[in-house]
Amino acid sequence: MIVGAVAVPSAAQAIAFQCGSWEVNGSFQFRACIDDTPQGDMWHEIQIQNRSTSSKSLTYGIYQYVKGLNYPCGTYSATIGAGQTYKRYCVSVRYVNSYYMTTAKTTVSGSTVHVASPLVYT
Repeated sequence: MIVGAVAVPSAAQAIAFQCGSWEVNGSFQFRACIDDTPQGDMWHEIQIQNRSTSSKSLTYGIYQYVKGLNYPCGTYSATIGAGQTYKRYCVSVRYVNSYYMTTAKTTVSGSTVHVASPLVYT
């Protein structure tokens, strides 16, 4: 398993994501998404939107839930422009007969909020 490998899927890859609901933390809303493609690597995604009229900073983490365990892909800081959407990806090996989920968190001014994608079975 590749743990913590952060990459960006190429345009040639047909990846379909299932996303959890949007949650709000300060000026940001964010959600976790999971790859719903039947083959290839398993992709994990966090989407963060800055809802304010100015650039804002936050800290966030993305994790991959695989075979009952939560593996960290990393904790990062970002400054996101007004009205912009930011995406970060993590990739892991896809195992047959396994459950997968993406979990994520954001921290804004000391407030931490967690989200999760739907659970998928391969």
